[in-house]
Amino acid sequence: MDIMASNLQQQRAITEQLRREAAIQRITVSQAVADIVKYVTEHQAEDCLLVGFSSQKVNPFREKSSCSILIYPEKLEGMERSRDANGPMTSSVVVEESEAQAQNCVPTS
Repeated sequence: MDIMASNLQQQRAITEQLRREAAIQRITVSQAVADIVKYVTEHQAEDCLLVGFSSQKVNPFREKSSCSILIYPEKLEGMERSRDANGPMTSSVVVEESEAQAQNCVPTS
């Protein structure tokens, strides 16, 4: 008996969902495409992928800046070190722009 009540309740829920879907206003594909083309044409000046960003600060896809800091070799204990073939030892770290200015380091691109 309990299975029949559960089955009946499930069938009512399905019927109600079908009634909601049948009540949805439908349009032809050609009308939908025309509406989409109109919308895109009207809003193309606001599309950052078409016109670009006003500045790099508002670009969410920009690369994060990194900074190379020159450090004396004796201060590099426990840090990852690299040495250019003909250059000084460096340690690459990612810092915020304000920290980079405070430490007088030059951001690398």
